[in-house]
Amino acid sequence: MTLRGRCFGTIRLFACFLGTVAGTLSGAATPGPGSVGLATVPPDDAGAIASAITCDVLPGREIWHVGDRPLLQVRLHNRGDAAVHLVGAVNGAEFERYPRVYFTVEGPPLERKIEGGCGDVTPIRIHDFIEVLPGDSFDPYMVDGTRFFFPSQTLHRSRFGASGTYIFTFHYDSHPPPSPPGPLWVVEPDAVTMLEQLPRVRLSCSARIIVE
Repeated sequence: MTLRGRCFGTIRLFACFLGTVAGTLSGAATPGPGSVGLATVPPDDAGAIASAITCDVLPGREIWHVGDRPLLQVRLHNRGDAAVHLVGAVNGAEFERYPRVYFTVEGPPLERKIEGGCGDVTPIRIHDFIEVLPGDSFDPYMVDGTRFFFPSQTLHRSRFGASGTYIFTFHYDSHPPPSPPGPLWVVEPDAVTMLEQLPRVRLSCSARIIVE
């Protein structure tokens, strides 16, 4: 799996929470020639784009024990014929930040490390948009030295508290909220148009982990 394009660099403090969500698609975007902006995709192409963007979740190992931290690999795929732009897990994406990027969990209770506090919400910038070419994919939680998205706090701050079967479901929702959710709606002026034209998808994919 490969990634090509841009995303953002420095980020300050963050706020991370969980939510719920379910799925349709209502719009999309493709790169404008010779520019960093996006051109709106005709409505007739909405169905093709909806089926082109998919996700999967893979466990990081085969054998799990009580006390282990859940390790999962997430990929968003572009299975269509045209490039798309997506945004990964910015700070606050597990709460009401748009786009929403989060996990839900079914199974025995997880042991969670509670860490309070939140800080500045970094504005979404042009460099936060990842161009995913046809046949390519990207990790919405990626960190590679020059690119940084925020880790899932559901995974990062949890450990398996009991043996049993756990179902981890990843959610990606790029539909904007009905109205700007206060301080979490922070976008740099030159990125507003790109954010408005982000492909509107609601995705979910799951992985099952059996803890011994």
